[in-house]
Amino acid sequence: MPIQEEDVIIFWRKLEIGYDIPEEQHRGLGSNPSPHGRGRPPRSGRSRGRGRNSGRSSLSTVKNVVGDGNCGFRVVSRFLFGDENHCVEIRRSMSYDLRHRMHVYEQLLGSVERVSKLIMKTNWEEGLAPSKYWMNTHDHFYVIANTFNLYVVFLARSESTTVLPLVSNTDGPAGTIFIGLIEELQHFIQLQLVDGCPLPRLQIQWEYHRDM
Repeated sequence: MPIQEEDVIIFWRKLEIGYDIPEEQHRGLGSNPSPHGRGRPPRSGRSRGRGRNSGRSSLSTVKNVVGDGNCGFRVVSRFLFGDENHCVEIRRSMSYDLRHRMHVYEQLLGSVERVSKLIMKTNWEEGLAPSKYWMNTHDHFYVIANTFNLYVVFLARSESTTVLPLVSNTDGPAGTIFIGLIEELQHFIQLQLVDGCPLPRLQIQWEYHRDM
């Protein structure tokens, strides 16, 4: 059954998002970090407060994409190009980054086999994608962050997280992409949060591997 955009909007309006909020974010880090900032992001090891924001108050925009097994890549395409028709290009770019920086991802993910599986999952170019070619959440989010020099903010009912690039870029991050997951449907959608709302905590691997 096709995924109806109104169903997506209703889902996210009802969603309540739980955040682990680093104390630095209480001091003013909102939903739009400066793309030209040069300082380190907040350290997740410091003390945290616990907050809750409702999806209704945090979300400013919800955009659905085609649910054909390429939805995660379509969200990235829509953010970078303004439409979702460049998902094959997104897949190719991510595959290249995985192969070009194999040593980085091997250290991050713990094994060559895990990196090879990610490369395999990006290699699909013909329409409806079988489940083995679907986007993984955290592993692929690091590839998105590194390949396109983005902050990646992931929001779902069960967990939410922020992923930063592990590879330096003298121009600074190109922007912040907000990716939502409807877990019951295993469907990614594009989101935008209102200015000033807190961000989910940093993915823990960033703390361990940020200086590699």
